[in-house]
Amino acid sequence: MNLLFRHFVTLCCVSILSVKLFAASSGCVLSEEGSRYHGTLDARVTFNGKVLDCNFWGEHAAMASVVQSDADEGQYSSLVRFSPIFINPNDELEVGPTVHITSPDLLSVPETQPSYEVGFASGEYNAKSQDPSMKFNTVYDLSLSDTISKRGLLTLRPALHKTKKDGCVTNKFPVRFMMGNYVDPGLLKQQLQYRYVKTDGSLITKGNIEAILTPHQETLRAIDESRRSARENLLRMAEAVQEEATNVVLETHRLELEATNSPNSNPKTNSYNCAEQCKFTYLKDHRVMDYLRKRLGVESQKFVGLIVNAHCSHTPCHSCMTSFTREIESGGVFNDIAKGKPVHVLCSCQWHYKRPKEMLPYDQTHFFDSLKEDVASLSLPYPAFMDKGFERTPYPVVLLESISGGAWRVATEHYKQIWHRQVK
Repeated sequence: MNLLFRHFVTLCCVSILSVKLFAASSGCVLSEEGSRYHGTLDARVTFNGKVLDCNFWGEHAAMASVVQSDADEGQYSSLVRFSPIFINPNDELEVGPTVHITSPDLLSVPETQPSYEVGFASGEYNAKSQDPSMKFNTVYDLSLSDTISKRGLLTLRPALHKTKKDGCVTNKFPVRFMMGNYVDPGLLKQQLQYRYVKTDGSLITKGNIEAILTPHQETLRAIDESRRSARENLLRMAEAVQEEATNVVLETHRLELEATNSPNSNPKTNSYNCAEQCKFTYLKDHRVMDYLRKRLGVESQKFVGLIVNAHCSHTPCHSCMTSFTREIESGGVFNDIAKGKPVHVLCSCQWHYKRPKEMLPYDQTHFFDSLKEDVASLSLPYPAFMDKGFERTPYPVVLLESISGGAWRVATEHYKQIWHRQVK
């Protein structure tokens, strides 16, 4: 009898412990990636008591059509367009003309002359590939300043895109896609340090910050380790050159040097060669920044802020969500383009990105918060505050689906499926 009683007590304790563990896990602090699923691309801009309701559906539908028609099947892609906000002569808020990105060789072309738009594709460009869409290349250096450049970092691909039905087809829209040739360790380190080390005042510091920061800090340590190994190899080569021909030494140590290449991906954060990361890298080019500032009129006293309209084939992953958030904050590339004036992102996508198990799961973040109550409540305009000292709000991610006639609408049914499947 005593044995049965002790067994009963043990079972009760295990049950109570299980309930406590479940309660602890279900009530864990969520991570803040700075974005939310949303149901509209309308925005309510406020500045010094002025209010302007803006509709950006046209821009996103156009970008979605470009990606749907011209991006390679199976390859992720991204576009970005910029909408400046001004005070007009009537002392009212007004949205200025939308500005697209173009290639470096066309940045100095007069505004009246038409030029193609540049989009961004995931992966690493392979000029040796027999795939026609990867065979011919236009390589560009990244110019970080008048004195600092990164050689051959990006490639503007041919205007050919792969489809299952026709093989390769030319663009129907005036767009070309850019890809990275390699991940530059110095630039990547600089970007990761800004986004995930010096985070004081950032929106992403709310909640379980370690889940956001730790994976990227692992990448930073891997970069430092690869640079250390490379330095040691080079020192050994320098000593060997005193005894052997230089080309013999280089060939002997070639594989060792290649093994010290910095990581271009991390399974916990995805690839640093993705379409969005390529876009952020391209925008660091000071020629591109100067071009956008001029076209957007950021030097004007009437310029009060900037709306960044981003379209991605898939919802941005773990690293790209936080990158978007950080790059609109003080010191980020979007913030630099706007010269410190407030910047807000409106993001639309065509597919929900299913995160691999190594990455931070959606249900451990606030990403689905807007879907918890009622999908219909997602129709509220996004608040874009242009006043200094405004409180940063998560940027909206709107999932689109195509309908007849080339139109687009919010994928509300898919939202419901996501919520029931991902977050119980």
